[in-house]
Amino acid sequence: MPRPLHLLLLLLLWTPLLSAQEGQLAKAAAHFGHDDRLGLYLVRATTAELAAGPAEIRLPSDTLRVLGDPSALRHRDFYRARTSAGDTVRLAFTPLPLIKLRAPVGLSTTFRRSVTLTYADDERALDLQATARYRGGFTTRYPKKSIDLEFHEDGEPGTNRDVRFGALRSDDDWILDALYNEPLRVNAYVAHKVWLDMARLPYAGEEPRARAGADGEFAELFFNGRYHGLFLLSEQVDRKQLQLKKEKEGRTRGVLFQTSQYSEQTRFTGPLAPITEDSVEHQGYELKYPHDSVGHAAWNDLRTVIDLVVSGSDADLALGAARAFDLDQLADYLLYVNALRLTDNVSKNTFLARYSANAPFFLVPWDLDASLGNGHNGKRLTSAEGWSSNGLFQRLTQVDVRGFAAKLCDRYEALRRGPLSPESLALRVEEAHQQLTTTGAYARERLVWAAKLDDSAESLAFTTDFLRRRADFVLQDVCKTSGVGEPALAGRAALGVFPNPVAVDGTVTLTGVPAGAREGVVYDLLGRPVLRFVVRGGGEQRVALRGLPGGSYVVRVGGMVGWVYIH
Repeated sequence: MPRPLHLLLLLLLWTPLLSAQEGQLAKAAAHFGHDDRLGLYLVRATTAELAAGPAEIRLPSDTLRVLGDPSALRHRDFYRARTSAGDTVRLAFTPLPLIKLRAPVGLSTTFRRSVTLTYADDERALDLQATARYRGGFTTRYPKKSIDLEFHEDGEPGTNRDVRFGALRSDDDWILDALYNEPLRVNAYVAHKVWLDMARLPYAGEEPRARAGADGEFAELFFNGRYHGLFLLSEQVDRKQLQLKKEKEGRTRGVLFQTSQYSEQTRFTGPLAPITEDSVEHQGYELKYPHDSVGHAAWNDLRTVIDLVVSGSDADLALGAARAFDLDQLADYLLYVNALRLTDNVSKNTFLARYSANAPFFLVPWDLDASLGNGHNGKRLTSAEGWSSNGLFQRLTQVDVRGFAAKLCDRYEALRRGPLSPESLALRVEEAHQQLTTTGAYARERLVWAAKLDDSAESLAFTTDFLRRRADFVLQDVCKTSGVGEPALAGRAALGVFPNPVAVDGTVTLTGVPAGAREGVVYDLLGRPVLRFVVRGGGEQRVALRGLPGGSYVVRVGGMVGWVYIH
């Protein structure tokens, strides 16, 4: 056979095989979930995979044939597909991490039970053994519950296994936060990110790996074969995360307490009674580190600083407060709690930590769902006013220890130009809302928890407006002034940005550009200018967003402000 004819025959034989593969998307077991009650298949797929237009989804147990145009697939919609048996099912795709949890005998709020868990993201799939229980106080009454996870080697409860999820840290202890009492589902997520951006650890120079608090990322969960909706996969606050000094030669150095319930002691209004025996819980506090008898010294140190606040004279407090507490860090914490209107985080859901022996105590927030105008019961706060405080903050302010009152004002004015600016906070909320919209997470959450979900434009507007009103109140209360800050959020929509979202290095068209403006500025979430451009005339203006990485940005021209999300 002549060589050209030989090659042609091989090509003709091979072409059907190529065509069969081109329209298929193959996925391993960890990358999809099936809920037969909902008739739902949820498949992890990247934007690039969907753009290839797969007509068939090949799974280990079945092949799904997409009914309709496969070139139009995107994350935010539902589609119909036909199984190999000829059944019509609902098909959806998610770019979020996918978790499948199996608890053969269910979960308890009291006892840990053995579970298996698979996790899949763009980079990898994990098959893990763990113990789990439901967690929370008030929220355990809800049908969708948060879950505490501890991972173990080979399923043995006496062992620990550190696991890394996405860009989060490696640890053996994790939380799946149900977000059920957050109608917008973004409050805790945003609050965690803001704290990590603004927090200052007093020993950061000595411990560059230390993180000032927990981080988290959205994920979707199948629980015992049922789609369970959107969760926040969250780190825990512990000694390793904060890089506190370990005990040495029987001496307590790093210390970590959690305020687990309200009490006079956690409010710094009553003295802490002496510890008479080894205990990890005492008068509203829980000792997280150290855990053994060495903890006696930790309790004594806590008792000393509480006594200083509760019963110390003004002179004693003025002299000893800077040794007992990191005043700069406490100022940041108080401003953070109040700027985001965290109603449950000054005398509860707070960690009190110390880096090493004789180092000052500092604070770390935890459980941030009651925030941004959302109460712990999921209802809106009726007023943007009110001040969260406790006996510690009140005495520091009243005695004005080392100019604490002026420190609050100065620091808030600086933070208001950065991570605590109402524009920056509102942009974070909008970015998270946009993420849950475009990924389809809101639509899928509505399948199972519609009664407690409100992702409407009105709900989003309430939250962003609340943050503006809250910023005005905090400025007036802290600095005793009605001063002016950033442009009101109500005027942000006057500057249109199209298309939105836009691809990296894309070009957008601004509308509503004021006549007479000469320059426009693009800011990142921290309020830093990252791009300047010349404005030529009013009305419309094209802007090339070259060199900016993916994320959300504020665009300002004259007095008009808009926002753009780059993906």
